[in-house]
Amino acid sequence: MNCKPVIQYILHQRLTLFLIFSFTLLAAGYFAFQLRRSTPPFAGFLAAEKGYGVTIDLTQYEAEALAATLAEIGQSGLVWLRQPVSWAEIEPAPGQFDWRPLDRVMAAVAEA
Repeated sequence: MNCKPVIQYILHQRLTLFLIFSFTLLAAGYFAFQLRRSTPPFAGFLAAEKGYGVTIDLTQYEAEALAATLAEIGQSGLVWLRQPVSWAEIEPAPGQFDWRPLDRVMAAVAEA
């Protein structure tokens, strides 16, 4: 019985697996090194570096309550806010857009 082809096949298979594993390990190490020494993209825009904020639906408030709420947000030390937007409310029918609620909120935020 000739075992040489079987042994060669096993050695070839093991060598292939070893090379794949080694390449994967080297690639992962290089990626980790590059990731560690790089800075996050758009680092200036990260909200976490800009203080604390709040997610609040300001479209629910009338003019006086909106102004009071924005004043309270400013006095509390919060420096940013996030307004949820429902596309179904912006475009109630295909091609018909109603930006008035958000325009009102943006104008109030600009005044605050």
